[in-house]
Amino acid sequence: MKNEEYTNNEILRQLDDMKINDVEGFINLILKCFREDMEYVINDTTPVMEKTIALNAMLKYLESIERYEDCSFVKSMITKIENKAKSNEQ
Repeated sequence: MKNEEYTNNEILRQLDDMKINDVEGFINLILKCFREDMEYVINDTTPVMEKTIALNAMLKYLESIERYEDCSFVKSMITKIENKAKSNEQ
């Protein structure tokens, strides 16, 4: 998975469908990917604001279903992303 770009339209379509019809499965898949390669997410060139907005939405969902261990993991990712952005500004 490292350093590969996924641009396959079929995969993206399936993820969009899953995001609507199987939110829990979608979240589980995303979390699995994040855990396998957190550094990729942190170092990805997507703007920091976009990443933190998405991660905060995920965090809100996880809090609503009381998955606090996953919340802690997502919060740690947000902190690492924000710290990296701050260090890049200096």
